[in-house]
Amino acid sequence: MLNLILSGLAGCGSVFLLLIAISGKSPNGQAVAVVWVSGGVIVCLVAAVVVHECGHLLTCLVFKVKVQEFRIGRADRRAFRFRFRGVKVWLGWPGVGHVKHDPVPARPRAAVILMSGSLANLVVAGALLAVALATAPHQQGTLGFPEYEAVELSLATFIGAIGLCNLLPFRSRSGQLSDGAKLLALSSERLAIKLGEGETVIKGAGDTIWRPATPQETAEYNELVPRLRQLGGDPHASLPSELVDKWLAAYRDRNFIGLLTAWAVGRALRKSGRVSELLELFEEYPVPSGRLVGAMMHSLGSLAYEVALVPGMALEVLGRVVDELQWLIDTTELADTPHGRMTRTAALHSLAVARLRQGEFAVVEDLCRTALAGPVLSATDRATVLATIALARQALGSPYEQLVAEATALDPRADLVAEAGAPSSQVSGS
Repeated sequence: MLNLILSGLAGCGSVFLLLIAISGKSPNGQAVAVVWVSGGVIVCLVAAVVVHECGHLLTCLVFKVKVQEFRIGRADRRAFRFRFRGVKVWLGWPGVGHVKHDPVPARPRAAVILMSGSLANLVVAGALLAVALATAPHQQGTLGFPEYEAVELSLATFIGAIGLCNLLPFRSRSGQLSDGAKLLALSSERLAIKLGEGETVIKGAGDTIWRPATPQETAEYNELVPRLRQLGGDPHASLPSELVDKWLAAYRDRNFIGLLTAWAVGRALRKSGRVSELLELFEEYPVPSGRLVGAMMHSLGSLAYEVALVPGMALEVLGRVVDELQWLIDTTELADTPHGRMTRTAALHSLAVARLRQGEFAVVEDLCRTALAGPVLSATDRATVLATIALARQALGSPYEQLVAEATALDPRADLVAEAGAPSSQVSGS
């Protein structure tokens, strides 16, 4: 709420300054006022967003952190898209923006990158204010001032306010955390999760409301929790078809139970070849929030992984998978809890699989090495990671046979091991 108040006050202040500057200075006062004020507000908004995102971008370049995407505008709106030196660039209506980059292993650098957008806003606002004050004519007994000075002051006010707002911890309507909220996640994942605890409802696409389970549904679910834990500890365990259908129905009924069990249902659907239903779960999964945020992050990451495992998946779908996984990595990045570290490790490997399917073979091994350097992996998980590296090396024409042999020795039934050992593997999407 405070961020909305600050943004509103900044906008009103910018409009007020522009109105003062043009009052009584034109024979067509009202018409000119509308043009000046409208144009001034648009310029302020564009400048604030561009400066903020450029701050993140430049800091990534200074720290030599690979930037994957630079976006001005919303991802679900039309935009002019192109690639520049391997970076996906989106230029749309500048109401919002985002810079996606590779995971940052050092906490101080991650904090600086998060703060750099707001710092850029404040530095530019301070410079504009200094210029406006230095060039202001010394007039006594008058409220008016030149138009150029009004533009400078308006820009300084709006850009500075946007910078301050992004340092506040909050979650946007689309479910994205502010830079201030992400800063909290660097010191305490639990503290960052608290941002969503006040929510009593979870909204999906099209503002669809997900409903809490009834007492009877909760009791039935609690009886099956041991089965879920067993399934989580044994990747080869199978979920009975009646439970798959039951929990899939709960998901389609927009029941919280469906959110909690989506990871298990997604695995079963992928193994049984029900790819269209797996895509249904993944594409309709809401943004993790509220008291279920931890469990929802786990389910969302698992669904993204299951989709990435499917050979020949459409590149458009893989792009969505990459976006969701990068969001999970950014949100749980460098968490000081075992759960946070495991979530990040799993998301890193899932991202490697998605990049593999996209044909981005050169980045796969680095992502897998980062995952291998995380918490101790089970034999099955390690076999899958090694098989992922082997598939990337095979596509690049590099030696891979030893990795396949090691993965097969660890667990020949692990994901991707059989695919890596095949004479010719289809690893990219279409």
